[in-house]
Amino acid sequence: MTTLNLDDIAPKAGYEKKKTHHLVVNSILLAPCLLVLLWHLCNHGLPTDDAADFASVAVRISNEFHHGLLPGIRACFATRGWRPIAFPPLAVPFLLLTGNDVVAACAATLMLIYLAITLYLYRLAYFLTADPVLSAATSSFVVSIPGVATFSVLFFAELAWILCSVACAYHLLVSGPFRDVTKSLLAGTFGGLMATMRPIESFIALTTLVLVLAFAQVRAGNLSVAKSAMSLVPFTVPLSLLVASTWLQEITRFYILVTCAAAILVAVCVAGGRTRCLVSFFTGLTSIICIWWAGFMASLFAWAYETSFGNMARIIGARQVAQAFSDLVGAYGRVQMSLLAAILMLLMASVVIKLWRSRGRSWSGQEFLPPAWLLLFASGITIVIFAVLYTISHTGDPRRALVGLILFAVSLLSIAGSRSVLARVAVISLVGAQCVVIGSAVAGTAVPVMLQKFGGIPEPHRDADGDIEAARILAQHVTPGSMIAVYTVALFESRARIYEPGALQLASVQGNYDYGIGYIWDSGSYDDVIARLRQGNYRYLLLDSFSEVSAGSSRMPYVQFASDLIRRTQYGRIDLPELRRVYRFRLGDREHVLFRLLPQNSFATPQNLGADINGGTAIASEEQKGFLATNLNDGTDAAWGSAEGSSDVYAGVLLPTPHAINEVQLRLFTPAGRPHLRNIRIVTAASGTPARPDWLPIRARLKGTKAFSNLLTIPPLPDNSIVTIEIDRSDPQWRPHIMWGFACLRSQGDLPNYIPAGAGTGVYVREFEIK
Repeated sequence: MTTLNLDDIAPKAGYEKKKTHHLVVNSILLAPCLLVLLWHLCNHGLPTDDAADFASVAVRISNEFHHGLLPGIRACFATRGWRPIAFPPLAVPFLLLTGNDVVAACAATLMLIYLAITLYLYRLAYFLTADPVLSAATSSFVVSIPGVATFSVLFFAELAWILCSVACAYHLLVSGPFRDVTKSLLAGTFGGLMATMRPIESFIALTTLVLVLAFAQVRAGNLSVAKSAMSLVPFTVPLSLLVASTWLQEITRFYILVTCAAAILVAVCVAGGRTRCLVSFFTGLTSIICIWWAGFMASLFAWAYETSFGNMARIIGARQVAQAFSDLVGAYGRVQMSLLAAILMLLMASVVIKLWRSRGRSWSGQEFLPPAWLLLFASGITIVIFAVLYTISHTGDPRRALVGLILFAVSLLSIAGSRSVLARVAVISLVGAQCVVIGSAVAGTAVPVMLQKFGGIPEPHRDADGDIEAARILAQHVTPGSMIAVYTVALFESRARIYEPGALQLASVQGNYDYGIGYIWDSGSYDDVIARLRQGNYRYLLLDSFSEVSAGSSRMPYVQFASDLIRRTQYGRIDLPELRRVYRFRLGDREHVLFRLLPQNSFATPQNLGADINGGTAIASEEQKGFLATNLNDGTDAAWGSAEGSSDVYAGVLLPTPHAINEVQLRLFTPAGRPHLRNIRIVTAASGTPARPDWLPIRARLKGTKAFSNLLTIPPLPDNSIVTIEIDRSDPQWRPHIMWGFACLRSQGDLPNYIPAGAGTGVYVREFEIK
């Protein structure tokens, strides 16, 4: 008969229980991550808006690595967008691995950061509670809040900012705080990285956290206020220089970095005892801040001012106070925020009751010194500061309070979950509900009615991205080096959007197309926008025919101008005095029109086959500084000019399709009565490249003369005079060609101009027209 040995069964049962425990923890942690991974696998859309700007910068940096390791590393620090932060370089390794596949590289970057945040939040919560299940639930709750999960699918810097902030808080707390040199250095390094993502908000959050933790250490007798202050004095020098460099260009990057290195050396030498950890923290913090921001403080100030106090804050960020707080709560989920508020009130009530019951006894406040309470106080103060700033500035960007809210949620749920099973159940239930919300976006289905107050995240773009096709079409119909203004009312209607200016610019960078994309966003006046586009050297305007304006976007000046332009071009009035239609095409389910923005007082005509409004591209063998080849066919008084010397000069136009030309017109450049054109030869080419055409001479004559010749002499006429040249149709070369131009063979004795010998040998002309 076999005897049942309970001692043999007990270890196995314990192992199975531990295995199940690990399975539960891992399942809770990985559920949001797997859903976000599925979202990225379904998405084929390029980043848009600010995310597209970050991706464009990353692509430009990646391209520099193809020129060598040092140029690439230099570009990581020197190549920056309008927001000069450190986020774009994070995508560069993945761009290099994927061959500049922007969608895949951005997805890989975001997934890696998202996983790191999940793990760091788990470590932080576990440090605060020592409970694996509660820690996993807290971590997953935070990363699956729709307001946070949204940044895991959009290529915004906020996800990296969250990672650096959580890592900084974690290493600060596990350092004692300020009792372990290595961990304090790690905390300072992550604090510096925080400041390279969102510097102003990081300053507020980090200052509050450090002050609260330092106060606790001073109160516990582990730090001296006087000694700590003295040990930090050296760091004020490079930081002061960094701030001053915003306005003083004499303070260069070199001076700031040298001063920073000297300050760190001095601080390390004079640090002693318990201040070494504080010095270690500020060493990491100051060095990262100085390395990244030295030389770019003016750009940082311009960005921060515009988004906080400038036109962008007044037009886009403007909110009534009540609306600002309503938007803030809505961004992070009304149910979730209500639950956190309820837990906070219950926690405060329990603390008050406990204090009331212990009245008459001495109270040291020691129960509020554990790390979870310190983090709760620091993050709570941070949220209050941002609430005050929202009220004062009348703006409501929810991202500014993001880190404070995350740290507040982690600390609050850690404390409440440790005290109440009900709080744990509520957190796990919320994780499940939020995963359903994310899963609905992945599946492309509506969020269940009962979960609609939980918020939502954008759906993945499952179809081919329209920006890529639009970028390809534009490349075929605009002149190289042009700027294109893009206007689409669907900018604020994601389901109707076919292309977006930021994504279109990214597609042009990815495709190596030689043009830029932009727009005027802060004015809805037709005349004002047209004038500013001309001042900004925009040559083209792309208009989407989509005309359904939502109530929410109708207040945006961008939408107001786009709507006005659509009205002006309806009923067959395609060409306006300021705009000339270049090309119409269908993309998606509707029509789009590309216009040439005519310069003021333009004399360009549709009959000029070589005009840039008709798709012609100016080409020249050389150009003088300030006298660009593009001036040859732009319809303005601006002149093209060759360099001085004795080289042979060629200039002309590249046509969209081959044409047999009957007539050439030259608008002369004769400043102060000094004619800058004399001997020329009409040339044509059917082969070669725009940079090296296979030019062939063709006979021609000045209008009014009889004999055709290869060499023509332009008479000395007043400025802006038009000289008409007729082409010999009997010449063997007279047939459709794609390139037409003129040449001055200075090496063969052709005289370039009528200027006295020794005064200049350049060839200049205001406009080259062919008919």
